[in-house]
Amino acid sequence: MAGPFEMATSAVAYGWKIDDSNVQAVGCGRLEDSINTLERALEKTPYICSDQFTAADILLSSYLWWEIMQKNIPPKEVFKEYIERTESRPAAKRANAIDDELATKMKPVSF
Repeated sequence: MAGPFEMATSAVAYGWKIDDSNVQAVGCGRLEDSINTLERALEKTPYICSDQFTAADILLSSYLWWEIMQKNIPPKEVFKEYIERTESRPAAKRANAIDDELATKMKPVSF
C-alpha cells in the first residue's frame, strides 16, 4: 500500500499522467489495475489475508477510506463493505473512541 498504490493515488491527486507511454517507467503501474486487483481479492474473502483479520487490514482499510474520501479512487461497494467490516470490530471501536477523546484535548497549532 505504501509503495506503488500510494504513488498511483498521488498521481491521480496531482493530475500526473500515467499512460502507455510511461506506465513501465513510473514504478506504480496504472491505478485501475491496483483497484481491480484489490476489488477481486476482497470479493473472495472478508479480509485481505483471507478469513483472518491482520495488521494488513488496518493499513488497507484506513488507506482505502482516505483515498475514497479524497476522491482519488471510486467508492466501490466492496471497498465500503470492507471498511465497514474492519471499522465495526470491537477493537477498532475502542481505538476510535480513544482517538476521538484525544482529539478533543488537542490544542490548535499556532505559527
